[in-house]
Amino acid sequence: MTRLELNSKVNELYQNNFDTMLKGFRDNKDQDEISYDIEEVYEDTQSFGDLIDFFIEEEKCTEWDVPYLVYSILHDPENTYKFFVIE
Repeated sequence: MTRLELNSKVNELYQNNFDTMLKGFRDNKDQDEISYDIEEVYEDTQSFGDLIDFFIEEEKCTEWDVPYLVYSILHDPENTYKFFVIE
């Protein structure tokens, strides 16, 4: 699998999981209303890379958090919101 094929497959998974992830935020503790920012990023490009860039640039996570977010968004989207819950 080439890098472009892998990027395409990851973006496809992200796009398929997006509504589930968004629902997880909105049905639970959508602190700071981050789901609306996430939705805006998605509407712009539907690119998983842009979402990760957004999280890092807005200091919602660090580059060290990216592997956990990638796994969560691609494999457990309904629970991704838990990463951002401040208790």
